[in-house]
Amino acid sequence: MLFEDVPTDDSHGLFDFNGSEGSISPSDSGSDEDSSDDQDDDIEIPNDMVVVENEIEGDFKYSPTERSFDDLRAASGVGKRRKGKPRGSGPPLSQQVRSLIGDGNQAFVDNDLPEAVRIMQEVIRIEPRAASAWSVLAQCYEDMQQKDRALQLRIMAAHLRHDAEEWDRLAHESRNLGFYQQALYCYRKIYSLDPSNVDALWDRATLAKEIGELRIARQSFLSILKRFPHDLTVLSEIRPILVELGDLTTCTALFQNAFDDYQQRFPSGSGPIAGTPGTESTSAVVLGGGFTMLNLLVLADLYNTLGEYDNAVRVIKSGIRWLQGRGDQRYWNLLEDDREYDPEGFNRVASVAANTIHDSASSLAANVPTAGPSNAAGGIVGTVEIQSGYFPLDVNARHRLAVARIKMGEINEGVVHANIVLQEDVLDYAVLFIEIADAYYERGMWAEAKPVYEILGTDASTSSVYILLQTASCLRMLDELKDAAEIYDSSR
Repeated sequence: MLFEDVPTDDSHGLFDFNGSEGSISPSDSGSDEDSSDDQDDDIEIPNDMVVVENEIEGDFKYSPTERSFDDLRAASGVGKRRKGKPRGSGPPLSQQVRSLIGDGNQAFVDNDLPEAVRIMQEVIRIEPRAASAWSVLAQCYEDMQQKDRALQLRIMAAHLRHDAEEWDRLAHESRNLGFYQQALYCYRKIYSLDPSNVDALWDRATLAKEIGELRIARQSFLSILKRFPHDLTVLSEIRPILVELGDLTTCTALFQNAFDDYQQRFPSGSGPIAGTPGTESTSAVVLGGGFTMLNLLVLADLYNTLGEYDNAVRVIKSGIRWLQGRGDQRYWNLLEDDREYDPEGFNRVASVAANTIHDSASSLAANVPTAGPSNAAGGIVGTVEIQSGYFPLDVNARHRLAVARIKMGEINEGVVHANIVLQEDVLDYAVLFIEIADAYYERGMWAEAKPVYEILGTDASTSSVYILLQTASCLRMLDELKDAAEIYDSSR
C-alpha cells in the first residue's frame, strides 16, 4: 500500500495500488485529452509500469489486472472537468473537512509528520478533491525522504488544479528521477492544458526518441510540424524515426513538401533566414534559405529506396540547378538525359522544339549555345540545339543520379555518372562505391559490378564478407568458376 509506513485506519483500500513506486498512472477523461484525430497506437511498457501510453493526444489505457488511483478518481471526479466551474476552484468543503485540514496543517507545522499524514489521509478519504490535502501529504513524504511517493501525490494534486506550469515541474522531476513514462504523461498534460506550449511537445518528442518510444516521438514531432510546417530542425529529428518505423512515404512527403516550399520562398536559390535571437545580425543570406544539398540527398535517397527513380532524378537535377541560382532554366527539363551536368570534354547536342521553351529569346540565347531565329514578337521559332551544360555537380549528388539511372534501366546515362564517381578515392567514398556496385549487380551487369567489388576488397578498411561474396557471385555468373571457388573458400 502507498502509505504502509504510517499506521492508518484505511479500511476502504483507497490508497492501495500495485504499481511500482514513482510510476503513477492517472487517467484524465476531460475533454481536453481528446484533441487528436490520429490513430492510437498502444506501446508496450515494462512490467514496472501500470500505464499503457497512447500517442500524444490519446487517452491512457490500463491493464485490467492492476490497481491504482483509477477507482478513487472515477468515484471522486479527480481530474475531470466541471463545466461552468473555474479551473482549480475545487468543491466546497464541509466544516468537518476544513477542520481536519487545519489540524493536519498544524501537525505538519509542529513537525509531527505521522500525525499529519494520518489526518490528510482521512481528509482525502472524505473528500478526494481537496487539493490542499494532497499537497500537504506530498510535502510530508518529501520531508520523510520518500521522493517517489511525494511525486505521485503531487501528480494527483495536479489533476485538481489543471496548471500547466505545475505539470512542467512534475515532468522535469519525473525525468530527473528516471520515471520516463511518467514524464511523457506529464508533457502530454502540459500540451493538453496549453496547446501553444510547443516546448512541451519538443521535450516529449526528444525524450520519447531517447528512450525508444518511437511512435510517441513520431506523433509529437508531427504535431510540432503542424504548427511550424517544413521546419528543417524538426525534419532532421523525425527522419530517422520514420525510417526506423518504415514510414518512408510520410518521410518522403514531408521532405518533398519542404523542398517545394523553399523553392517557392527562395526562387533565386538563396535567401535570408531568421538568425539567433539577441545576436547583432537577425538574418543571414544562406544557400537554399537553409534547405541544403544534404536535404536534397535525403529526398533523393528516399525516392530511390521507394523505387521512384524518376523522382530521384528530378529532385537532384532541379534541386542542384536551384541551389546554383539557375532555377529559371527550366528548358533543361525538356531533355531526358543529364547533359546539363556532363563533365568537361563530354560533347553531345539535342534538338528541342522552340515552342516548348517558355524562356525569353534573350535569356535562352544567353544560356543555350545554339538557338533558332526569332520572330517579330521576340520568340524563338523552329528548333533549338541544346549542348552539354558542364555545370558542376557534387560527387554525392552524381552518385544518386548514377544509382537512379542504372536501376531504372537507363544504363548509358548511369554509367557516365558512375565512372565519374568511381574516379574518387575508395577510402573516402566506400559507401558510394558499394551502392554503385550493388546497382550494377541488381541489373545483372556482372562485368561492371565485379571490378568495383574487387576495388573494395583490396583494402581491409573497405572489404567485408559481403564484398567478397558479391565478388565471388559476379565471377560465378561470368563463368569464372575457379576464381569464384577460391573466394568462397577464403571467406569461410
